Amino acid sequence: MFKQIIVWLRLKLLARKSPVATLLLLLSCSPQFAHSTREQALSYRPTPVQTLGLQPSRPKFAAQSPAVTALVPDRPVEREISGGQTQTYQITLASGQFASLIVQQNGIDVVAKLFAPDDKLIGEVDNESRAHGQEILEVVAPASGAYRIEITPRYKSLPPGRYEIRVVELRAVTERDRLSQQRRDQIARVTKLYFAGKYDEALPLAEGLVGELEKAGETESPLMGMALNRVGGIYHGKGDYAKAETYFLRARSVLEKAVGADHPALLMVLYNLGIIYKEEGDYAKAEQFHRQALDGRVRVLGEDNTLVAASLTDLATVYRATGDYAKAEEMQLRALAIREKLQGPEDPEVGQVLFNLGVLYGAKKDWAKSAEVAERALRIWEKAFGPDDEDVGRVLNNLAVAYSTLGKYDKAEAAILRAIAISEKTIGPDNVRLADQLESLADIYVIKEEYAKAEPLYRRALRIQEKALPADHPVSAVNLMGLARLHYYQGEYAKAEPLFQRALAIREKALGPDHPDVAETLNAVARLYEAEGDIKQAVSFQSRADAVIERDNELRLYAGSQSEQLAYFDFLTEQTSQIITLHVRLARDDQRACDLAATTILQRKGRVLDEMAGSIASLQRRLGAGDQALLGQLNDTTSRLAKLVLGGPGQISVAEHQQQVKALEEQRDALESEVSLRNAGFYGGSRTV
Repeated sequence: MFKQIIVWLRLKLLARKSPVATLLLLLSCSPQFAHSTREQALSYRPTPVQTLGLQPSRPKFAAQSPAVTALVPDRPVEREISGGQTQTYQITLASGQFASLIVQQNGIDVVAKLFAPDDKLIGEVDNESRAHGQEILEVVAPASGAYRIEITPRYKSLPPGRYEIRVVELRAVTERDRLSQQRRDQIARVTKLYFAGKYDEALPLAEGLVGELEKAGETESPLMGMALNRVGGIYHGKGDYAKAETYFLRARSVLEKAVGADHPALLMVLYNLGIIYKEEGDYAKAEQFHRQALDGRVRVLGEDNTLVAASLTDLATVYRATGDYAKAEEMQLRALAIREKLQGPEDPEVGQVLFNLGVLYGAKKDWAKSAEVAERALRIWEKAFGPDDEDVGRVLNNLAVAYSTLGKYDKAEAAILRAIAISEKTIGPDNVRLADQLESLADIYVIKEEYAKAEPLYRRALRIQEKALPADHPVSAVNLMGLARLHYYQGEYAKAEPLFQRALAIREKALGPDHPDVAETLNAVARLYEAEGDIKQAVSFQSRADAVIERDNELRLYAGSQSEQLAYFDFLTEQTSQIITLHVRLARDDQRACDLAATTILQRKGRVLDEMAGSIASLQRRLGAGDQALLGQLNDTTSRLAKLVLGGPGQISVAEHQQQVKALEEQRDALESEVSLRNAGFYGGSRTV
């Protein structure tokens, strides 16, 4: 079984198109310190934000040799513009002169770029990522001459809208202006290094800025909050999640006081915290912060906005991790629709959503669909970034997983070897994302029975994970399972057992005793004892596994779509066959094995027909109006129980998690009894055999 990786929105995708925007946007010189929409994605990734190329292609706009309009103070210019157009302005400045311009968006989201007399791009803003709001562009002129301003719609597909541009201030520079310019230059250097993946070079500069602000007494300023956020992003890129969390929490505390609850800069930090907690396996907190960021962005920006799409994508990855595939797919498809509408079907960020969908479809066992969307993502990214880009490596890893599961082992091996070569060049030999790829290659070698090649890959991946992740992280359990199976397949049972047991302990602690991953591990341990001839232990662990699986049946078959149910029954068929084999072939005289086999057959018999018949839907048609509310309560309670069990304990203790599960079970049982009594036994509830 392969470790699935997931990634979320990346600044790189935008920064490659407009690098200086990303360099200067993060810490705008405007009084509000409005943040850049490109900067938002510091965040989204379980991949470092990025190894972007520092010579990205410029957007191609339709207008050629545009007419130039001169700008003077107190003479605003209002115009209409549509996607694909560029409108150009000019202002003459003396060396050292300070200028402040405002672009008022009145129905269209635009990007403002500033070019020096030597035609060098020195400023770019897109702080208000919506159709209405102000873009503030400020500069201390580095030389005398004519400065050019270009206004372009953010997306080429946008319909016409109006904007106004005006010079609000033109004066001699002050020391404060110079200090602001120095800080902009400093953060630009940090951001350039950060996007290039040069985290060790970026870190002292970023921490130096924080230190300067502390000395200047600006500990509660918006600039401090954004600088802390940048340091957190660098630690995130380095894989140091504990330090990243510390800086993000400090940034949140500062920005809550400095800019308010719905300010984009604060929403960005909440988004980044969601990423950290998801990668640490704290899914309850991850959902909490991603939901806050999403709700705030919808309030401020509206539904059709790329930052909303980013939040949808990342929240979907949390739901995927907790097994809520229906919600995850719904959100990914919403994100895909937004991005295709605003950015077009070949945009690199569309490739990101397709990549995430590929991982989701893999989790749902729809490997053909997983490969299909991953191949589309690969075509988009290879065209946009070239064949050796880090993102290309990630989608190759995903394709390798799909190909291997579909039995295309040669294609799988070629894809993952190429992915590993890319990752070692771009993110280095000790990054947790490389560990995922090493593990996938090891899995392929196990399938091909090339065990000598597989073991060092598993061990290298495990060393990387144990160094980078918190102790007993669920991701490490996946690698331990792979290594244990390797020894099991070679008959090295004494080596396999402690690895299986360690993986079981990690999963029970992190996910709770009723999570499907726990059942997988229990089942593997049962197979190990069966192979060793220890039938008593085999039956014991198989019984525990089957209890979890039967519980999982109720929840998955209640909430899943028909295709998901059918895929899940493929797994149940194999599982039931193993239980029957344990009794008939190996433990014919063992009463516990006999009881387990008989009970399993009774439990599974008729499951498909019962669920596919849609008994609850049938009952809804049968009930009177007064009973509909009761059935609605039953549906809601069962959904909450499914989410709680499949999602694991998250931040709460396992004991508290089990108490909550028990309370919901009792509530569900009471509601089922009431429904059954009112309807003459038509609905029999979910009592187990």
